[in-house]
Amino acid sequence: MLKDLRLSINLMRFDSRSEEFHLITRVPTEIVLSKDQYSHDMIINYQGKVAIPTKTSTYTFDVWVMVQNAEERKWLKKLTFSVEPWKSSCRFIYFKGITQTGEFIMAPYCYDSENVYVALYNHYTDTLRKIKVQVSADFNFKPNLPGIFFSDYIECVRFL
Repeated sequence: MLKDLRLSINLMRFDSRSEEFHLITRVPTEIVLSKDQYSHDMIINYQGKVAIPTKTSTYTFDVWVMVQNAEERKWLKKLTFSVEPWKSSCRFIYFKGITQTGEFIMAPYCYDSENVYVALYNHYTDTLRKIKVQVSADFNFKPNLPGIFFSDYIECVRFL
């Protein structure tokens, strides 16, 4: 049943004036059929184009880009990358987003200790930076707590 539901994924747009949805394109099944229960479909802006990252194995990811001309839109596999060389320091890692500089934001689905981190993978240089996230001492950490990430969130702390 899950397979049947995932076969009908479409990319839509909403027109706020007419308050109607319009089909942009269908998403091919080879893009969305992930066997990983923690893998989620997401849309990113990759080099100014609509893209969908997918997890193809434990440490391998594909990035599919929508290309369009006047008559049609189609999906092309633009990039395949692996973070396997860093598997000892980044276990069970998932695609969470992209930075404005084009680095892919990677993180575990959940954390099993107070070692909270995100990893930034640069596919141009094939490098991965692991960034430790400071957890407040007041935070009651629970094992296997899923993490929610907002890649474009900026908190401005200003004393008046």
